[in-house]
Amino acid sequence: MGALIFLLVVGGIVALLVSLSNASSKQRQQAYAVAQAHFAEIAKNPMVPVTVPELGLANDEVAYYASEAEIFGTHTRTRRVGYSGGPSFRIARGVYWHASSYTSTPVRESYTSVDDKGRLIVTNQRVIFVGAMSSYAWPLSKILSIQRFTDGVQINPVNKKAIVFTTGSQDAGIVIDRARAGTLAKALGVTDSSA
Repeated sequence: MGALIFLLVVGGIVALLVSLSNASSKQRQQAYAVAQAHFAEIAKNPMVPVTVPELGLANDEVAYYASEAEIFGTHTRTRRVGYSGGPSFRIARGVYWHASSYTSTPVRESYTSVDDKGRLIVTNQRVIFVGAMSSYAWPLSKILSIQRFTDGVQINPVNKKAIVFTTGSQDAGIVIDRARAGTLAKALGVTDSSA
């Protein structure tokens, strides 16, 4: 009888865990559907210009996105890992002579850290970062590829290392994609009213 009660309790716990897992799976699916609808909305509607008072734009340049952002950099640091050892000889009571040596090996470690905080701005011609310490601008025609993340975007400019921005959403990546498509269409002579 005790084994039957034990099996019923374990079965109830397993059923509860399965139902909780299904509930969280449904919540993830709903959140994914809401995010996809948001991205589809951004992708199908014409891009709306935004005002960027802190930035002087060219006459034919229009800003489509501006947000607080952090720029991340990958850095390398070297530390030395070593070993010290050797014999120790007693010369007199309380007096020792240490014949030791020290050898070390350099160990390189890569790490990522926030390099600067500021604003990420996307125009129909450039991706611009205006930070507290420095500012950068990359022409859209010089960006080879981008990679969107759930909380930011990575751009890969020509002859530069990849740059990662966190903005809190994927919107920057979508706008950069659309602005790059508009720049390409313009270069090819194709008219597109959505870009």
